[in-house]
Amino acid sequence: MPRIKHIATSLFVLYIIFFAFANKHSVTLYLFPSEYQLKTPAFLLILCTLLIGMIMAKLIGLTSMAKYYAQVNLLKKQLETLEEYIKQHDTTNPNHNK
Repeated sequence: MPRIKHIATSLFVLYIIFFAFANKHSVTLYLFPSEYQLKTPAFLLILCTLLIGMIMAKLIGLTSMAKYYAQVNLLKKQLETLEEYIKQHDTTNPNHNK
């Protein structure tokens, strides 16, 4: 399954690259509210937008992963506490603590 995902991602990236280079004409960006204008090739704008989107998606993924990591650590501490409680209050086997 990871191989299929890798192939699909590679094909998507190739498509984006071909699409971007097919759009070589110049684009004028008006930087509102200032009066500045920026002329850039359309493919550069497309690739930069894609890169910014990928970076933002990665950052969102990292924050989600950090939240789950904190939750896993909390659950591990709770598990250790419960295991300790069970060891201290085990009445099924009186010779267990000796």
